[in-house]
Amino acid sequence: MAERLLIHYKPCAEKPASWVLCNERGELTTEVTQGQLADITTTIRRASLLLDTSCISLDSVQIPSTNKQRQLKAVPFALEDKLADDIDRLHFALGTRRDNQGLPVATIDKELLESILDLCKQANLTIDNILCDVLALPYVENTWTIFLDHDRALIKMSHSAGFYCDRDNLSPVLISLKASAMTSPDGILFMHHDDDTEAGNLLVDIKTELKIETWSGQSLSVFAKNLFDAQQLNLLQGAYTPKREGNKLWQYWKAAAIVAGIWLTLQLVYAAVEIQQLEAQNQQLTASIEKEFKNIIPDARKFNNMQKRAERKLKE
Repeated sequence: MAERLLIHYKPCAEKPASWVLCNERGELTTEVTQGQLADITTTIRRASLLLDTSCISLDSVQIPSTNKQRQLKAVPFALEDKLADDIDRLHFALGTRRDNQGLPVATIDKELLESILDLCKQANLTIDNILCDVLALPYVENTWTIFLDHDRALIKMSHSAGFYCDRDNLSPVLISLKASAMTSPDGILFMHHDDDTEAGNLLVDIKTELKIETWSGQSLSVFAKNLFDAQQLNLLQGAYTPKREGNKLWQYWKAAAIVAGIWLTLQLVYAAVEIQQLEAQNQQLTASIEKEFKNIIPDARKFNNMQKRAERKLKE
């Protein structure tokens, strides 16, 4: 089963990158390693990068058009009042609309996105997609998922909606989110590390049914299992769409392909001219044959089986 490089990237951390190889079932096949992107030494260089949700804004907007180009033009203005930065400095990525819900949108600073891509390029990494880490959490309909990872908390509220906050602010942030949400969750899945003995005290004020799950090891072990859900909203769109290796190879062979195409076209033209000439000669020969046949058999009205009929006449 093919392995894939999965990177979790937190730009502000001392060791911003964590990486591991995983298979298509989301199972880790190597130990998780931490460091800089330049420290990645695995021979597998194609990767999915999970970016810290603190770098991304997740929203949804009501855009009546189903045309993607029109949606891209309308989304920045629909979100302008919610965003602190100038929309010209931001990159907008669109997800897939579900039923009657709004159009999912991920927003990120262009300079930040370009700096991450430059670091990956310097590390000789081919990034197929950049995803929001909160969306790589498990989700059950009408149930919010809270993932506690040391000093930060990720809150996944739907397939394409999520939020980030510091650990100490989890309870007030959660109360605020519930108050502002159109519908409150029926329950909350609370996931924390199995050695985090203080985690249970963070949600004592939350009056919602809690289901608690613990995880061990590194957070990438959880993200890898739910990577497919996060792939529904890829930041690498538009001008940042990855250029495939096949496209690069094609550039090298483009001139040769053009020459070959011209040569093939000339051959076809030559063949077409030759066919026309042969058809003209054939018509001339047919007319001559019919003329001679008429000389042999003056009363002939049809010209089928001329050779046999001429031979029979000669024998007579």
